[in-house]
Amino acid sequence: MNRPIIMRMDFITRKHFPREEMIRLVKIDGKFMLDNENKTGKRGFYLHRDEAEITSLFRSKKILRFLKDEEEREQLLQEILNIIHGA
Repeated sequence: MNRPIIMRMDFITRKHFPREEMIRLVKIDGKFMLDNENKTGKRGFYLHRDEAEITSLFRSKKILRFLKDEEEREQLLQEILNIIHGA
């Protein structure tokens, strides 16, 4: 018997994708962190592994509601891009 595919909504495009294709960000103690294992019991959101969409999000004003510190934004963007590229 096949297991059902768990779908999650992308924060940027609002489209649904399999959870394995997504990156989860959670807010812990006021800082956003990557949740690679999807096991953190905190509130968060999912991003589809699309470099162009993620880069445009981090350059837009939409992300400023969540990440006001520019250095923290750049660091988080680099972590996400490293995951996408498999580094």
